[in-house]
Amino acid sequence: FELTAEERAEILAADPKCVEVIFPLFNGQDLNTMPKLEPYRWVIYFRDWPEERARLYGPAFRRAEALVKPYRDSLTGQIHQDCFWKFWDLRPQLVAELDRRRTILASAITSKYLSFRYVPTNVIMNKATKLYFFDAWRHFACLQSSIHAVWAYWTCGMMGLSTLKYSTTEALETWPMPALDGNGELDDLGERYHAHRESLMADKAIGLTELYNRFHDPSDADARIGVMRELQREMDIAVARAYGWDDLGLEHGFHEVPYLPENDRVRFTISERARLEVLRRLSELNRQRYEEEVARGVHGGTMNGRRTTRVRRGGTRR
Repeated sequence: FELTAEERAEILAADPKCVEVIFPLFNGQDLNTMPKLEPYRWVIYFRDWPEERARLYGPAFRRAEALVKPYRDSLTGQIHQDCFWKFWDLRPQLVAELDRRRTILASAITSKYLSFRYVPTNVIMNKATKLYFFDAWRHFACLQSSIHAVWAYWTCGMMGLSTLKYSTTEALETWPMPALDGNGELDDLGERYHAHRESLMADKAIGLTELYNRFHDPSDADARIGVMRELQREMDIAVARAYGWDDLGLEHGFHEVPYLPENDRVRFTISERARLEVLRRLSELNRQRYEEEVARGVHGGTMNGRRTTRVRRGGTRR
């Protein structure tokens, strides 16, 4: 399915209408390193079309028939699909939902820093990325907050010493998100933060990883980096306020965090005291919400009214 720019050009020269089934392809590294997602490789994507419709795009279909079909025909085991021209395990409802949107929130599965970014839906993101069906800027603000980052680093595994492997099962499904309906403050802050960050990357020709390297460097006194830090601080405080934690001082600054290697521990984030208190409060909320769900019969695993949970790193898990 994957094409170089030259292979794409050859197919389009043979049949220009194949432009309808050839899309830019990006991966998690692209999300983290590219200032803008500018196409440099491509992929043939027939959506969930039947064979008769896909065959109308002759050069693209013949390539899939020549290169994809023999490989898939050779597969054995628990294979339940024989539509070689499609991406397998497509979710029709998700495909339809993507078709209704212009952008989608995305992140790389593995990265040095936890970062979320809106990307256009007229591209294909590979399996090294995750997509999130959150529409409002308040949701982006919550996910990009230091409060969610604290939870993510606590619940997810690390690859190597400093690479976070973000798991929606571990970090997102268990995260007790605050009530956000009508939170205009977080909508405003989330949109401003994202726009400022995208502008910085474009102007300085750097990606998310390099930008956050500068963001967390105490010696970087660039005024626009300073604005980004201030927006992060305001966003974190607004998220805490959404939880009703007006009594919690987050104490932003350049702090050493204990879960990273000694030579790379300094981050612009909340203090260690605040981090531990945030984890305590989030864990308690997680426990409360689990008990409420058990009471409503959402979960199995109960007997005589007693709660059964899985425990990891001291936290109650749903």
